[in-house]
Amino acid sequence: MPNFVVVDRTSPRFPTDFQVNLDPAHTSTSEESAYLDDTVRLLDRLATDQAADRATNLRDTLRTARKDWRDTTCAKLRAEADNFAAGTIDARQAIERNAAIESDYVKNNPDVNLVPAKTEQFTGQSDLSRSAGFNPDPAEQAYLNQLKELLATFEKEDADDASANYSEAALAARRGQRTDATKELKKDFVYWKEGLDSQVAAGNVSFIAGSYRALRERLGRPLFSIQVIPGEANYNTDLTISVEPDLPAPDNVPSSDKQELYVQIMNAKTVIHAVCRQVRSRATKRFFKKKGEEQRGLALLGEYINELAAIGRLGLEGPHTGLAKLALASLKAEFVASEAEEIMNRYVRRLGFWAGSFALAFLFVYCLIRYNACTTPCVSWWDAHKTFLLAGTGAAVGTWASFSVRQVNLTFEQLASPEEDLLDAPLRILFVVALTLTVCLLFWTGAINIEIGNLKTGPDSFKAMGSIGILIGMFCGLSERALATAISGRAAAFVRGVGSGG
Repeated sequence: MPNFVVVDRTSPRFPTDFQVNLDPAHTSTSEESAYLDDTVRLLDRLATDQAADRATNLRDTLRTARKDWRDTTCAKLRAEADNFAAGTIDARQAIERNAAIESDYVKNNPDVNLVPAKTEQFTGQSDLSRSAGFNPDPAEQAYLNQLKELLATFEKEDADDASANYSEAALAARRGQRTDATKELKKDFVYWKEGLDSQVAAGNVSFIAGSYRALRERLGRPLFSIQVIPGEANYNTDLTISVEPDLPAPDNVPSSDKQELYVQIMNAKTVIHAVCRQVRSRATKRFFKKKGEEQRGLALLGEYINELAAIGRLGLEGPHTGLAKLALASLKAEFVASEAEEIMNRYVRRLGFWAGSFALAFLFVYCLIRYNACTTPCVSWWDAHKTFLLAGTGAAVGTWASFSVRQVNLTFEQLASPEEDLLDAPLRILFVVALTLTVCLLFWTGAINIEIGNLKTGPDSFKAMGSIGILIGMFCGLSERALATAISGRAAAFVRGVGSGG
């Protein structure tokens, strides 16, 4: 009777479980006992792995592959146990063969994992590890190939970034993106290993790759982005300058030169819009319509908006800020040369029209009072104050002359509004006339008196000589800018006097 018998286990823990029984009449040697203990240990390990797989969520293909591999390993162990029981091999040889079987079991136990990369270039960098014992189906293989390819892309791009001329902050931001993407891949891999459909998992890989690409491309974008906006008749009629958010330092803050260029471009756009709007409005005026101005205004706007966009791309999106500033200065000079003469002449004509209209109106009223107020020497209030109307006439003419004298050349910023205070021509004349009449009241009441040569502005002289009224009005109109300051100073002194009671 053999000393050892291989039989099925009385209470099998897995289908191929077995045990090696010792003949009671035989006393085993130390090597034989060691082999029996080693065989029990290996079978216990297979049983433990079986129980662990049952307690763990595993996809069906992986669970089946592991079960089959345990059965195969157990069959190998039983074959060697049969050889030992038959005396074909001794205990020492049986122990050696058990060790080889165990090594093969561990090495080829069906499994697939994401493991830390051998040389970690960025935090969380991982590689795909798959044992030879796991043979995925086509869908699983497609997912694993896609995952492996993306991980390899991360590795290559990290090496490329390290050799590129990026700042430390930009390099850290790019590596952070790869770390975040790898975390998402690991989460999805765990779900896949627990049974997530392979096509769904592959779709998640594509989504993560797309998000990573979008974030990576954004890091390569400039801080500023220039976009032209199409308008009427296929002309670009506006532009926008947007700022890219969430760029790494120092790329997230524009330099002082770029900030200055940004402000200059936006200001230039405002002036060009205003001028072109005025050009186009002349096509729909009630009188003196110019039908061709609508098309000219659109063409002018489109041309200079395109040039502004090109300057923005050169100096804001690109690094050539200094060159862009020179180009912008040249554009302004070109625009002034193109439009300043027409704007200047048009405003002078408009101001002259209103100045002449007011002057004639004042003269007309003066003549009515002077020759028709009464038939006998008249002492009425209107007749006594008719010189004020001559002063208003002089103020209207002086205002027009003041602009013509002051504005020899318009600057780029003045093209939108030739006058700095933005008053329209009739309002400007009325404003100057009102201040002039205030000055006349000061002379009339004797509050002030000016003597230049034989010229006296006292009440008697002012009332008697209309030429003095016209001259005062002309001087006030020519000095319109200083006039407001002078009058406000007199008013302040008066109020202070009232307040002090003296």
